[in-house]
Amino acid sequence: MKAAATGRLLLLVLMACSLHAVTCSSSNTTPGNQTDRLSLLEFKNSISLDPQQALASWNDSTHFCNWEGVTCRTTSNRVTNLDLGNRGLVGQISPSLGNLTFLKHLFLATNRFSGQIPASLGQLHRLQILYLSNNTLHGFIPTFENCSNLEELWLNGNNLIGGFPGLPLGLKHVALGSNNLSGTIPPSLANVTTLKGLGFNYNHIEGNFPHEFANFPELQFLGASASNLVGSFPQAILNLSTFVTWPR
Repeated sequence: MKAAATGRLLLLVLMACSLHAVTCSSSNTTPGNQTDRLSLLEFKNSISLDPQQALASWNDSTHFCNWEGVTCRTTSNRVTNLDLGNRGLVGQISPSLGNLTFLKHLFLATNRFSGQIPASLGQLHRLQILYLSNNTLHGFIPTFENCSNLEELWLNGNNLIGGFPGLPLGLKHVALGSNNLSGTIPPSLANVTTLKGLGFNYNHIEGNFPHEFANFPELQFLGASASNLVGSFPQAILNLSTFVTWPR
């Protein structure tokens, strides 16, 4: 009798799942990964043109971790990578990407994104690589000081204005060339002692090279051509044992 009752109960549960379209599976559904899914959909809604149909798989019939360009952690279905570079996408970068709190790599380079870089990206504590080069982004660069794991920041080839943004201390590569940046080089930039590559050529940066740059223990590449810098290049920087050229 007990086994029969259990069987009837199981049958009722299965019928309820069918009638009410309830998903009865062992899939990991949590508020966190549901937030990631909705954040990606908001990003999709900010795209006005998708000539390569890169976002065609971004629909309800496919799990968001299997959408093109999306990579998730297998244990939690949280988004870690978003790679949609060189897809010809037109639109703006939705601030909703700042809700992808497990995001490590964001590649949106060589598209036609306009508008500003969302300040919310500067709150992604796990972000390691941000690649937004070769778009038509404008406005000021938000601070990235709170991105404590950020190692590479590529913003070259846009229409960004203002001065150097706030940068985290662990940064290794910064590419800001071919924008409309102005102001001077902040001496505090030398506090980023992990820096290996720095490029800000083809901007309107003025003033002198801070002598504090000689304190970079790992600097290898420096691109500063076609700016409005004055004065002589500090010999101490040229004497760095790690220093080579950087044609960016």
